Amino acid sequence: MANNGNFVRRGHSSIDITGNLGDDPVAKETGSGTLMTRLRVAVNRNWTDAQGNKKEDTDWYTVLGFGKRAQNMKEYCYKGQSVRVIGQPRMNSWVDKHDQKRSDLEIHVSAYGGEIIFLTMRPNTPDSAASDGSEDHKPVVPDGNNEPF
Repeated sequence: MANNGNFVRRGHSSIDITGNLGDDPVAKETGSGTLMTRLRVAVNRNWTDAQGNKKEDTDWYTVLGFGKRAQNMKEYCYKGQSVRVIGQPRMNSWVDKHDQKRSDLEIHVSAYGGEIIFLTMRPNTPDSAASDGSEDHKPVVPDGNNEPF
């Protein structure tokens, strides 16, 4: 945007996580007919407390893909797969059935921002590994623009 010849930058936020899918993707159409795919990604955190004890915890993230990216997520993602997700964070708030305020952080991945990078491929597919280990196999790029999503 221009303002008297000066460039005005809008605010921007993004989140970058690496983890494993806790379930297979769930896809549905929105009210406007756009495909939306939902993933649940587990990110493990490890640390040592002040007493020297090793600790571990898991954070869960909801990832929503829309349009073409949603279609690719639906086709290529699977439970247990390691992925890297870069997207726009969106905070949702609501009151549950027990009248408690709740909130959830979603990561939105669409053609306008974000990506999903497969760190593992589905076993027993032609793209998962070369039979003799000598060939370099890469994921199929469905939209032909050298980006998986």
